[in-house]
Amino acid sequence: MLTGIALLFILAITGYLVILPLVRREYTAGSKTSPISDEESLERTKEAVFTTINEIEFDYKMKKLSDDDYQNLKQQYKQKALEILHEEDELELRLSHEEVEPELISADTELELTAEIELELEALRRQRQANTGVS
Repeated sequence: MLTGIALLFILAITGYLVILPLVRREYTAGSKTSPISDEESLERTKEAVFTTINEIEFDYKMKKLSDDDYQNLKQQYKQKALEILHEEDELELRLSHEEVEPELISADTELELTAEIELELEALRRQRQANTGVS
């Protein structure tokens, strides 16, 4: 049991380290990237985060994660998903040449983003169930 938890912890850290460079938005002075590469990078990061959330839920259902670990990991990755969805909105506004001012996520926007996350997770679950036959 302890070995399984240790392995899961190592996998979670590895996943985090793999996703971290994709999520960071540090650019060197004078370095510019095209909006297309930003959009593609953001989409890859979004897919990686949603896949990770789906895997966390799958591992929890398979009794590979404790309740505390499940809640902590799910909360961390849901927060990352919210940030990515917010970045997508900002990028979309920038691409449409509208001026974007930094703003805090309102409670309504956060609820909408959470609902969007849940819909995407449900689609991933259905796809996984169709592929593996696990319910």
